[in-house]
Amino acid sequence: GGLIVSDAYNHKSIVNGARASGAAIRPFTHNNPEALDKVLAKALKEGQPGSGRPWTKILVVVEGIYSMEGDICRLKEIVTVAKRYKCYMYLDEAHSIGCLGETGRGVCEYTGVDTADIDIMMGTFTKSFG
Repeated sequence: GGLIVSDAYNHKSIVNGARASGAAIRPFTHNNPEALDKVLAKALKEGQPGSGRPWTKILVVVEGIYSMEGDICRLKEIVTVAKRYKCYMYLDEAHSIGCLGETGRGVCEYTGVDTADIDIMMGTFTKSFG
């Protein structure tokens, strides 16, 4: 089975989508790469609940800007941790695209993260482009 490791402050729509996916879900302390590291290390050590089998896929899910708090994701550090554990990265750019980065290309541009390090990048035209 799959595992979604989700920032504790992710938007309700992300939480609902994760729940609907059927994957196991583990939160990590908001915007905290060290906490993410601990959650991933534990998940890999313990494996899937009941069987202990390795996870088939692990997806780390973050937002570029957390809409309720206004916090900017510590993307560079979080991507570093995710890559260390060979996890997939999901980045929700709904609030950061168009307003972060020198040319408005979002949190990747703002933090200097190569977009090739992001496996799934989600955005919307209803926020900053609307």
